[in-house]
Amino acid sequence: MKNEDRVTTGVQGIDSLVGGGYIKNSVISLSGGPGSGKTTFALQFLLQGIKEDENVMYISFNLKKKEIFQHINQLNLGLDMDVIKNRMLVIEYPPGEIQELLKRHGAIREMIDTANVTRVVIDPITSFVYIQPDVHQRREYLYSIVDNLKNWNVTSLIIDHDSKYELLEIPQTLTGIEGFTDGYIHLSYLLNIEKMERNRGLEILKMRGAQDDTKVHKIFITEQGIVVDDVSLKRAKPRK
Repeated sequence: MKNEDRVTTGVQGIDSLVGGGYIKNSVISLSGGPGSGKTTFALQFLLQGIKEDENVMYISFNLKKKEIFQHINQLNLGLDMDVIKNRMLVIEYPPGEIQELLKRHGAIREMIDTANVTRVVIDPITSFVYIQPDVHQRREYLYSIVDNLKNWNVTSLIIDHDSKYELLEIPQTLTGIEGFTDGYIHLSYLLNIEKMERNRGLEILKMRGAQDDTKVHKIFITEQGIVVDDVSLKRAKPRK
């Protein structure tokens, strides 16, 4: 696995946990509850690509283009907004039109090829649960999306919401997309009853090309986005 090309994640402290970065052209699933940092995590992945002179794509079923750039404005990553807007393609779909992603595979592939896109985020894939209640049909759709992404020579991050789980259970996505992806990262935002405060955490539940990691890593959201563990805080100020 050491000889495989790697793609930097853009999140301080993650690359070393996943073998030096995501394997190039792999598909990673990401889930977490509200406020856990999913969108920030995904934007850091795309913005890191822009830092490396790559073109990137954000396919949104939730946020408007304006909201996405407002979110980016809150991060201090040393990138000019004009450069970001020039290099980031944003495709908006209303939540009820998520199946358009399947119908427009050819058009999206053409945009990726024309713009030489190397990184893609889909945010979120969750609507498939409500649009396609049949589990078998939904699994076919999800497999089709992941398979297409792999064939498009892009490294991708697919965001989903959590399925309900107990604290001691292994987290799962609402759609089950992690069953088809090369990696699965889970973000938590759990209440510490004794201190009456919430703690953010990150688990790497699955990652092709990386050693097993069974820890829940403490994370913080700072002005540079998400960072992992206290060591990273020495280099990044907490976000106000």
